[in-house]
Amino acid sequence: MKRRVVALLTALSVMAMSMTAFAAPSAGASDTTTNSNVNTSVKAETAVKYDDVKVPEGLTKGEQPAAAVVQSAASKVASLIRDLKGLGDLLKNDTLKAAATDTKYTVSAKLLTVLNLDGTPGTYEITVPGVKKGAIVFLLHEAGQGWDVIPASVPADGTVKADFPSFSNYAIVEVDLGAASPKTGEAFPAVAVMAVICLAGVVVCRRKLRFS
Repeated sequence: MKRRVVALLTALSVMAMSMTAFAAPSAGASDTTTNSNVNTSVKAETAVKYDDVKVPEGLTKGEQPAAAVVQSAASKVASLIRDLKGLGDLLKNDTLKAAATDTKYTVSAKLLTVLNLDGTPGTYEITVPGVKKGAIVFLLHEAGQGWDVIPASVPADGTVKADFPSFSNYAIVEVDLGAASPKTGEAFPAVAVMAVICLAGVVVCRRKLRFS
């Protein structure tokens, strides 16, 4: 029985040391501008029904934009997500800039809605069901042959606030950073302790076998 315990502890210690070696960061590793946990695939669909989005006095919501407009907006978002640092600079958001190189962030983006708007230029709050206070959002404003990025905020649940300088199609985009997961190297201390405990158990059991 004791020999079986020794064998088991030996196997566990070998596994623990292997995990330790795997968890340790590689020497000379350098940061890149691409986070492998960034999902650059953006669906050409909106998360919120068009009729559920409400605009305040001063804005008028026109007919729902065509599928081609939604597809164009999704393509623009995908290109922006491929350069999170650049997007973070545009939005003056340090968290987005950090997520460009830090793999503890799992990043994705979605179109909340695409609106055809008219009205008087100014700052407005639009009702967008489902968006949570403090979420990272921005606007895309269709201008000419492309889309301009406009910073926005979520001061309360279901409310997106932004400047609307002129009118045509607007997309409201949300960026999700997901739950931060531990870095690979952070597993090192716990696994190392487990390895030491296993090795100590092997030594003790072998001594007992030797003198029994």
